[in-house]
Amino acid sequence: MSSDEEISALYQVLGNPVRRKIIEILGSRGGASLRELTESLNASSGSVYYNIELLGDLVKRDVGGKFTLTDRGWMAYRLLMDGKEKISELKYYSRTPIPLKVRSKLSTILFPRWLLLSLYEGKILRFIIPIIVLAFGFFTCYWTNIELCLFSASYKPLQWPIYTGLIFLASWLIVYFAFDTLPLLIHGRVGGRGILFFGLSIATIPLTIIPYIMISNLNFTIQGILIIALQISSCLLASSTVSAAKGLGLERAFLLTVFIVYLNLTLNVVFRF
Repeated sequence: MSSDEEISALYQVLGNPVRRKIIEILGSRGGASLRELTESLNASSGSVYYNIELLGDLVKRDVGGKFTLTDRGWMAYRLLMDGKEKISELKYYSRTPIPLKVRSKLSTILFPRWLLLSLYEGKILRFIIPIIVLAFGFFTCYWTNIELCLFSASYKPLQWPIYTGLIFLASWLIVYFAFDTLPLLIHGRVGGRGILFFGLSIATIPLTIIPYIMISNLNFTIQGILIIALQISSCLLASSTVSAAKGLGLERAFLLTVFIVYLNLTLNVVFRF
């Protein structure tokens, strides 16, 4: 992207008054927590998260949980301070190509970090949801006799049902520790274990549906399509989770997720034989 296109893209993002205010707050204070932003903006946490999501790589979250500006964010802040009137007049109109706007909206839908973080703000939900999801996954494996090692599933009619359920829980914990450890080893990112635990439990929900599809009377082709769709949705949710928990960009978070999924599938094939 050329410098002109870069500036035009920044103007397009800053055409929204809420997002301009977020950039102003973070730029003037050097960073702010979710509570500080909601109080300053007089908005709900969901609204704040949604607009932060649309700001994309202008904003990041540090290991302490505070939102700060990235290098591009500081560029936007300087543009904002130098040309408030121009940006206000632009609102949603800009020279930025329509595909950029579509890409921003699509990223928000496919990688719902704002939704995960908003749900995590509920102190009761952050504890109840993981317990329900893991218990449901255990019951599913126990009842269907399908060994679900997250992204790998196989029918085990002769295996002790409780053992099948325990394998699900063990594989989930292994994947959780992989998501917690690899960002540290590769990117030096630590912390965020609470949102990581919570988000990965939500990302597991689509996978717990797979055994029921496998034992259904659906056409084999339809089963395959549904299973792939559920696995992809789980990958996107996991990418959103690691991005929010470890402060990684969506591209890095997605690549990390794909790598862990690859390891998950490969190790299951190796140990199966």
